[in-house]
Amino acid sequence: MKPFAPRPIATSIALALFATSPAYAAVSLSDVPLFAVEGVPPNFSVTLDDSGSMAWAYVPDGISGTRNTRRGRSADYNPQYYNPNTVYKAPPGIPDANGVSTPLTTSFTAAYKNGFRTASGTRNLSTSYRVTWDYNPANNSETLGSQLSGEPNGAFYYVFDASRSGCNGTNTDEDCYARVTVSATSGPGGTDERQNFANWYSFYRTRNLATVAAASIAFAKLPDSVRVGWQALNSCEGFYTGNSCRGYGSDFSSRPSAVTAFEGAHRQNFYRWLQRLPASGGTPLLPSVERVETMFRTDRPYWHTPGTRDLPRYECRANVSLVMTDGIWNGNTASSTVGNADNTAITFPDGTAYSPRTPYASSQTRNLSDITFRQWSLDLRSDLPSSPAKTNIKITTDETHGSVTLTPYWNPKNDPSDWQNVVTYTLGVGLSGWLGNDWQGDTFAGAYTNFVDGTRTWPNTGLDIKPGNVYDLWHAAINGRGKFFSADSPDDAVAAFDEIIDNVLDRNGSAVAVSVSSPLVTPDALAYQVGFNTEYWSGALYAYKLSDGTGVGSVCNTKPRGAVCDS
Repeated sequence: MKPFAPRPIATSIALALFATSPAYAAVSLSDVPLFAVEGVPPNFSVTLDDSGSMAWAYVPDGISGTRNTRRGRSADYNPQYYNPNTVYKAPPGIPDANGVSTPLTTSFTAAYKNGFRTASGTRNLSTSYRVTWDYNPANNSETLGSQLSGEPNGAFYYVFDASRSGCNGTNTDEDCYARVTVSATSGPGGTDERQNFANWYSFYRTRNLATVAAASIAFAKLPDSVRVGWQALNSCEGFYTGNSCRGYGSDFSSRPSAVTAFEGAHRQNFYRWLQRLPASGGTPLLPSVERVETMFRTDRPYWHTPGTRDLPRYECRANVSLVMTDGIWNGNTASSTVGNADNTAITFPDGTAYSPRTPYASSQTRNLSDITFRQWSLDLRSDLPSSPAKTNIKITTDETHGSVTLTPYWNPKNDPSDWQNVVTYTLGVGLSGWLGNDWQGDTFAGAYTNFVDGTRTWPNTGLDIKPGNVYDLWHAAINGRGKFFSADSPDDAVAAFDEIIDNVLDRNGSAVAVSVSSPLVTPDALAYQVGFNTEYWSGALYAYKLSDGTGVGSVCNTKPRGAVCDS
């Protein structure tokens, strides 16, 4: 991937230096900024749901019986359906050997049934549109809705309008929905929304398609240096070095999925697999997440160049796990070795004693949150030394929730570990309805305070337990010192994948240095602060005027990165 372009001020400084310097012979430039320490790219494991419910074109599960209704064809009731206020971005295709991707295409008059596989065939949305209720990408079969009275042959959608005659104001009343026929002027403000509708149809109309599109967009910005491995719940049961990771279609060949730098053929293989993700089977989430631990106990993730070069092994390398699902986990429970990990007293590898406490502990045994607590709390490679450089502390003051005060070490927003473990992010698609008002759009909002202060306990979990298993996704992210995301619509999924990628990259940190424009500290002197991200070779230059009087040289905590006062 190409490095970010330098900021204009940095470019100007560089040009000025070259303009005023005599001509000398070419010199070799360092690959690392002189004031920075080279970062160690993380290992990133990806676990995606390929169960049968991913073929559905509606969320949540409970509205399955509304296929032949107006509300089932409205984003105001069924968030999976087309929303005129959302821009559906065409995802990138499989990158070339240099990591460059071209956006995929579709059209209103010849929209692909599956935008990731042109062999799926096309449909003219202006004359032959029918509502999809489920679509299996593996065999190109779909269940269609019936054409309701008055509906056109061309593409359409419904919007909730409480002012309509007979509407009682509830989103279940069919009288409250007005139909819109997609045209050159039907979009917001009279805009042409035909291409936007075609993008939604080809890339986002089902959970499977939307997940593939969202991940394709988000992973495009992942640097080559980050090391990625992937698996699915059913069709790719592990992180393979051989060609054992299956997809669908005669044009798909099995691909290796073991952790490797996200570049060249490995990046291509990820997209080939992702864009052939099937949708069938159950939701055996627990054994799938346990496989993440198995993989991170092996040698490969810690090699300097996985599969090629063993040494040096960096003990400060972070292991991050992304777990995405649209279902209530079922199929199999966790292994007996997991037990009730978060409700058992242990000593962490850094010598810190853990006794069961909120918001981590629960009375439930062998659930997802037990697995992620175990994966975070255990040293998976005790043969490698611990490294303080691995810690990720951002909240440095105590937080109080009711009668409970969280110190920075015990705050789930922080990762104080310096041993080889796994940090877990979870993403639930179409599941927030099970959380009700407890979920307020953020891991650390809503009922989170109640789980911290002990006025609420985590609900019961078990095979197909609702809503306990959905809360378990939230709980698992807290126990894994990551974050939980809930996506009810395709644009929610895009935003969630994008933020997870940003979080992973942010764990690499940045290098910061401060200098002064003059050796004499006077009221006219400037303090310069340079921020540089070693991953992208990008940064920012800040200039701050030093205050006079008692403020000279003082530190102002309200300024970015602790800059001096009086900017």
